[in-house]
Amino acid sequence: MQELDWILTHPVPVEPQAPVRGDDMTDTAWQQAQDVYKASKESYDLVMIKWKPANKKCVAVVENTVEPTILGAITDYHNVVEYLAKIKNQYTGSSKIYAHQLLEQLVGVQYRGGGLREFIHRLVNINNKLKPMNLQFNEGHIVYLI
Repeated sequence: MQELDWILTHPVPVEPQAPVRGDDMTDTAWQQAQDVYKASKESYDLVMIKWKPANKKCVAVVENTVEPTILGAITDYHNVVEYLAKIKNQYTGSSKIYAHQLLEQLVGVQYRGGGLREFIHRLVNINNKLKPMNLQFNEGHIVYLI
């Protein structure tokens, strides 16, 4: 999980630009520019060796924890920060539709036999998904629905 914190708190490494020799550049200045570029390129390469697998792990964590219906609409991303931003936009844009679907499930669900405990857990789970949207039912309403 340390990698997740690192990926989320540090910007994506940017590859340094190769120096371009100008007409007015002396050989000494050109050599210094190349040395600076070489050092920064080596530093960049070392960071990328660590960053790429950490980014893949973080994307895998996100994909395994976010609702599959939200993930299905997101295709083009390059890193986990961009991925999370697109998920946020997707969720924000469809929050009213999602809330409507949850409310329909909560009110329209019927007990059809089987485990009563699982039925109760399902209703409570749906109600918990409504809490962040301030649409949750109080306990009395849930008991009534059950």
